[in-house]
Amino acid sequence: MSQRGEVAVLSRRAVCASGIALPVVGAVAACSTDGGADERGAGAGAGGGTAGDGASLQPRTPPPVEVVGERAPLVAWDALRLPLEMTVMLVVDPGWTAPAQQLDGILVGYSEQDGGLQFQAVHEDGTILWRTTRPASCTGFALSRTRDGRACAVLMDDRAEGGRSEAAGSDGAGADGAGSDGAGADGAGSDGAGADAVGLHGGGADGGVTDGTAAAPAGPAPPNESDSPNESASSNGSDLSATAIELRTGEILWGPVPVPGPPVAPGLVFGPAGNTPGDQSVADPQAVVVLDPDSGEEAMLDAEGQRVLAEHQGSVLFIAGDRLVFAEAHDGSEHWAVSLPNGIDAETAHVAGAIHPDDDFLVVAGSDGGAADAGGDVPAGTLLNRSSGAVIAEQADAAAQDLAAEVTVVVSGRDVRGLDDAGEEVRHHEDVEPVTLLCAGERLAYAIRPQEGTLLVLDTLGGRMVQPFDLDVDAPMGIPELFTARAATVVRSQGRRFLVTTTLDENFGQREGS
Repeated sequence: MSQRGEVAVLSRRAVCASGIALPVVGAVAACSTDGGADERGAGAGAGGGTAGDGASLQPRTPPPVEVVGERAPLVAWDALRLPLEMTVMLVVDPGWTAPAQQLDGILVGYSEQDGGLQFQAVHEDGTILWRTTRPASCTGFALSRTRDGRACAVLMDDRAEGGRSEAAGSDGAGADGAGSDGAGADGAGSDGAGADAVGLHGGGADGGVTDGTAAAPAGPAPPNESDSPNESASSNGSDLSATAIELRTGEILWGPVPVPGPPVAPGLVFGPAGNTPGDQSVADPQAVVVLDPDSGEEAMLDAEGQRVLAEHQGSVLFIAGDRLVFAEAHDGSEHWAVSLPNGIDAETAHVAGAIHPDDDFLVVAGSDGGAADAGGDVPAGTLLNRSSGAVIAEQADAAAQDLAAEVTVVVSGRDVRGLDDAGEEVRHHEDVEPVTLLCAGERLAYAIRPQEGTLLVLDTLGGRMVQPFDLDVDAPMGIPELFTARAATVVRSQGRRFLVTTTLDENFGQREGS
């Protein structure tokens, strides 16, 4: 039983599907002015290229990392409407304005401040571990792991004219007043106007509830939700560098090292801005670089004509000929190699969605989408076991594992399936329209109905539509986006991100009005 499941008050109200209008957001490139790589996307080509295309531009000393060690600002229990299971936990505001990433129960995100970005690493218990700043254009970042098990965040930075500088140590102090600007106990999300924060009103035709305003289809969560990237950034990405920071301590592990552009696929895969999933024509394949998280050097991959799909915790997923290969970044030794899944074209294959660090799955898709596109004319992807390469399920647009229920949720068009550990279907839901999966955790799965502009919530144990939000709280709704293994949850409300921690609110039973 999960940590939250041990609290007696967590019985869930199973009513009907919840509906909520969501804002339209567009993917924006990191450190680039000419468009960005979709987070799902695989970069074109393999790591044969060099990262130092701008010969006169050498990495500068990265901004210092400030070690913090204090709890992020608390959010009042009635400032957000949350799923019932989350209402007994402390909620904090790290100030993040873009989707966060997590590894080993440490979450990293950024907020826009004073013309730049403030990155903060926050433990799932709500403690801010460290913070650092980057240029406003450098929104791209990735988490990975070294061979000795150290989790790290790799952040982007500009390069400056002149010789190479030594990396700064981790004992530098950040700028004064660099604390979170997020909402405290008297409010949450007050600076945003996103439609995803409206309350539940009215009844939907299928028994769900909507607020009466539908949003246009929402795509995968972008690295930055502003309308356009910072115009001061390079248009070709040749003046960028990357630096690795240990997640737990804030120590700089390596860098800065030059890279040819922002992340163009999951993990430490960098390429010229403009790369998009399955489109090799937009950039020279030899310009795409995969970094070894141990050293920041290029990954050792053995073959020409490869197409890199992702880097994940020190291993690289790539296509070589008609094979899909998963190999160590530092020496190229193979974990496994399998034939490309049926219906997946080598020229357009990409990893669909982020690769969750706490399960053992990934989805490889072809073309630029799945069965939800064009009424099913585009082949859906294939769900693979990351440890072996074995096919778990076909017809998969996206997947997420609910660790609490031990059920893997697979979406393909209108179909939402629940699979057990053996890949057998144990639950099935056919929705009124193709849906986009957000996340799964604590026995619930969350998805968007893009055409209707509403939120779909399913009970992963029974496959039923439910409405799990606390209806007694009159506040903006917090939509779950990410779960850690211990059920800390990042929720989005009005364009901002809040963290439902793993720390129990000791005053839960004494709240006024509760």
